[in-house]
This record gives sequence, C-alpha cells and structure tokens, in this order.
Amino acid sequence: MVGGGCNIPPDHGISLGISSRYRLWNFDGWKNKQLDPNISVLTGIRFNRDWHISIISFYLSRPFFFVSIFFIQSTLNPQTLLTMKPTLLAFFVLAICTQVSGQMNKFNIGLEYSPNFTSVSQPYGSPLADSDGAFRFANNLFLKGGYKVMNNLYATGAIGLLGTREFLVLDFGGQMEIDKVEAHRFHSYVVAPIGFTYYLGSFYISPEVGIGWNVSNRNKSYWYYTDGSELESEYIDKDNIDNINETTYPLFLSIGNEIRMKSYSILLGVKGYYSLNSLGQRASNAGHYYGFGVVTGVRF
Repeated sequence: MVGGGCNIPPDHGISLGISSRYRLWNFDGWKNKQLDPNISVLTGIRFNRDWHISIISFYLSRPFFFVSIFFIQSTLNPQTLLTMKPTLLAFFVLAICTQVSGQMNKFNIGLEYSPNFTSVSQPYGSPLADSDGAFRFANNLFLKGGYKVMNNLYATGAIGLLGTREFLVLDFGGQMEIDKVEAHRFHSYVVAPIGFTYYLGSFYISPEVGIGWNVSNRNKSYWYYTDGSELESEYIDKDNIDNINETTYPLFLSIGNEIRMKSYSILLGVKGYYSLNSLGQRASNAGHYYGFGVVTGVRF
C-alpha cells in the first residue's frame, strides 16, 4: 500500500488524502507525474472549522476510470458554501458513478426463456382425474441479473412471468346427460426469484427460490353429452371463483452451458420448477404445480 497526502493549514480549511494499491505517483510539489489507471482514491473536504463533508471513497478500475481535477478556493466561509452546492453535488454524483463503474465487471444481466411442459399434482381422493399424464405446454420468461461474490459464484435475482396449466377430466357417467367435461386451466404469475449460479468452466447450475403473485386465471372447457353433442365454453376468472391462491412460492433449478461470445453469452440448458404451496384452496385444486423444459437466452 502506497500513500500520499497533502495538508493545508487550518485557516485554509481544505484537506486531501490519496492512497492506492500500487504506486500512484511521484509527488513533487503539486505536480502529478505518474498515475496508475488502477487506483483507489479517498477524498475528504473540510470547510473552515464548522463545515465538514463526509469522506467519499470511490474506486477506479480498467476500463472505467478517469482522473478528476477539483480546484477549490483556498479560503472559504459559510456564505461561499451556498454557492458551492452545485459543484459539490456534481462531485458527489461523480463519486457514486465511478464506484458503480469500478464494479461493473462483477455484474451481469440477461434474458431467459423457457418453453416447458407443466402440470399440477392431484391430491388423493380428488374427483378430478387426468387423461394422459396431464402435461401441457407453457412458457416462462425472466429478466435475470447476477453479482459476482467469489470465483465462479454469482448471487442472482430475477423478475418475470411464470405460466402453468392444468388439464382435468371430470367424469359424470351420464348424469344430467353429461358424459364428461375436459377443462384446460391457465394460471399466470409475476414471480421474483433469488438464488445463485455456480460455474464449472462454461457449465453452470442455478438453484432459486421465489415469491409470486397470481395475475390471471383462464378456463377453457369442453362438454361432452351422452347424445354425442359437444359444447365449448371459455371464461376469465376475474372474481377468483376457483379460489386460486394469490401468492405462490416456487423453487427453480437450471442446469446448462454458457457459450461465451465477445460481449455476450448464449445460454442453453434445462430448467425445472415446483411450487411449495398448493395451487388453490379447494379439494379439486389442492395440488402443487410443477414443470420442466429447455431454457435458452442471452447474458451480458
């Protein structure tokens, strides 16, 4: 650690300190002869006896760095401080932006899309029965960001849309001249999962847990009568007459390969999910939704 500094007498009211991990400069009076582009700058400003601005620390690193020159009148008083507000605000914003820029190489952001097959487990004793495994096509789309906490490990957070479906068959056995009813139920959620991504070379594994809110429920039914006739009906359950839970808690697991390009990466893998709580509050929808499929996307 190399340090350099300058102290101006108290009546001038300004102090400046600079330190770096590497050789920062050769100090000769006020001449800055050599500056390493990977430096850590710590700056403090004191105005006379009664005014103080907290120390601001910011980090400059390749390729996001710049050198700022800040001239202040050597003798300040409280009236002068009022005219300094725009300059001080600009300096403060400059420090924050530089801090973020210095950490940009630790962040990533991407878009993930997962076409999948989804279903809902049926509780024991339910009068509803599936016909062919109950899997139906659905889509998930997430905006996902990550922060590097250590080598090969990223903390992640995302927000997106999760779609699930049910395919249910209710057998009336000829009662009321109805043979059976097939119901296709569509449920949509806004979900915010958090987790981590661990890399093994270009391969990754990403477990997550999230919280979601139900935003839409749609039902499309086909009625089959004993005389051979059929009837189709469709409605959006705006009043939640099916008692679908408003909140969901899904688990996610993604495994895949990240194909790295020059400035972005392409994702190819598989993704599965399972809800920790039941779909609804009735015996007919007390199961848990789940699904699996491929996942693809792009990451920057």
